[in-house]
Amino acid sequence: MNTAFRLTVPALALALVHVAPGVVQAQFDYTTNYNGTLNLVLYTGTNPVVTIPSSSAGLTLTSIGSGAFDGSAIVTSVTIPNGVLRIHANAFDGCFNLTNVTIPNSLTNIEGYVFDNCSKLTSVTLPNSLTSIQDDTFYFCSSLISITIPASVTYIGNDVFYACSKLTSVYFQSNAPSVGSGLFTRDHSVTAYDLPGTTGWDVFSSSTGLTPVLWQPQVPLSIANPGVQSNQFVFTINGASNLVVVVEATADLTNPVWSPVGTNTLAEGSSPFTDPQWTHYPVRFYRLRMP
Repeated sequence: MNTAFRLTVPALALALVHVAPGVVQAQFDYTTNYNGTLNLVLYTGTNPVVTIPSSSAGLTLTSIGSGAFDGSAIVTSVTIPNGVLRIHANAFDGCFNLTNVTIPNSLTNIEGYVFDNCSKLTSVTLPNSLTSIQDDTFYFCSSLISITIPASVTYIGNDVFYACSKLTSVYFQSNAPSVGSGLFTRDHSVTAYDLPGTTGWDVFSSSTGLTPVLWQPQVPLSIANPGVQSNQFVFTINGASNLVVVVEATADLTNPVWSPVGTNTLAEGSSPFTDPQWTHYPVRFYRLRMP
């Protein structure tokens, strides 16, 4: 059986609050889990920006309990600490002023209705440790615009994005997860994006009614060590390993006509480029693009 207790603000901290008006010490109610870790069961503070402590009274927090912030009209931002493994059902249900949530890389499971009716939540970054997203997690998150599903997620439950009316982009970083029914019901403008070489999208399409579009993620590119060697203009292209990059050139930036002058594969993240034709032009400009 769990044992409930409340941790209150020390007297010294309260004195500091009086010295610095506007600083509010957050308060939390906890229960102890069977393994001696903490479960946050209720936020009792009045600060709209909440940073949940990773431990208290010598015990480590590993879960956010069901309804811990349920219906809070105060909270606008929440930072969940590293070490939390699970967010239980309805934890932030009805937090209609919540706009931002920071989720740690330790989290493995989000239960149902966690962000139900968080109507001002605009974006959420899901961690690579996450393995499943349960039913109705983002139900009626009507301000959510885009979300990226990590490669670690293998299951997405029923109605997870139901009535996310502003949702336009869902990016999948690996093969199609198995999905429940009604995943994108009442989402009229949503597009799903998949990566080249990933699989399972025929089943995904039949389940959701969406045919994914090929995702071309933005990859940072840079050049290094430009100069002249052996009467050729050279530089090194840096970016993601095995990325294919096309180099284009023009002699006029006012009315540019860009022509490809080389295609490089960035083995181990870099590749040298050489232009033996550079001496044929009074000036030469280069740009990089994906094929």
